[in-house]
Parts: sequence; C-alpha cells; structure tokens
Amino acid sequence: MLAQIKFSLPYKRCKVLVKYSSDKSYYVQYLKDFETMIVEYCWCRANQVLEIGTEVDGYLCPNDSLDSLPTLIVGECKSIIPSFV
Repeated sequence: MLAQIKFSLPYKRCKVLVKYSSDKSYYVQYLKDFETMIVEYCWCRANQVLEIGTEVDGYLCPNDSLDSLPTLIVGECKSIIPSFV
C-alpha cells in the first residue's frame, strides 16, 4: 500500500486594495501569520469578480509558470480544498 501525504492550501482573509480592469488582476492584502500579525501583499487573479475594499476568505493557488499571477480562489467550501498527494 502506498503512503499518501496531503498538503492543503491555507485559507486567508484577503482585502482587495486595487482592481486593474484591463487584465482582471487584483492587488490584495492578507495576514501571512496570525501569531506575528505579519501582513503580506500580492497581485493575483480571482475566480470571481471582486470590488475594491471588499474582504473575502479564500486561498492563493500558485500557477505553474513563474511569470503568471497566482489565483485567489474565493468562496469555496473548506472541505474541498485541493490537496497534493
């Protein structure tokens, strides 16, 4: 029997700071570490249309290419977060 190791992507509370309409990207703020209260920022795309100032729960899903933006997956059920086996 093969051993399986699962890695789940952590949910984050993200706030939309900038919306760039021409390429449908967003600049978001999120709490990187709850204990130290370190805040991070990044450009990303999203699986739904977001408005400036809104706060959403989701996870940042990295893309295969280094020059591509990560995708913010918003509003998905936590029980179906993709896992890497």
